[in-house]
Amino acid sequence: MEELIKAVEDILTGVHSRSYLEEAPQKDPDTNLPPVKPYVVFKFPTSNPNFTREDFILSVNVWGDDPDTTELEQITANINTALDRQMVFIQGKLSVRFYRINRNMIPDPDERLRRRELRFECKTYLKTYF
Repeated sequence: MEELIKAVEDILTGVHSRSYLEEAPQKDPDTNLPPVKPYVVFKFPTSNPNFTREDFILSVNVWGDDPDTTELEQITANINTALDRQMVFIQGKLSVRFYRINRNMIPDPDERLRRRELRFECKTYLKTYF
């Protein structure tokens, strides 16, 4: 699991530098201010063990506060391109294939915030099966 988290983190950071696991920090360590939006938050809420592999759900949320959602949509599209149907090999141990399940506009109770969610199924294969 650690290798999968690291691989996803590397991909997302390559798309957008402010990408965080589970939640954004309350304060940016460099500026001591709340993190600048837009930013990306990802997590693995569930997994499903299978005979030959373990499949994970990856949830990626892109948060912004600009009423013009052009940048938010572009980041979301770039993440989709970087992950959907891509295969990643991890340290000779396993491979992961990402399949997008859905792409959503999620309303927030705070009307100033904008959120886009991508959900992917991550099918992992042990080295012996690829």
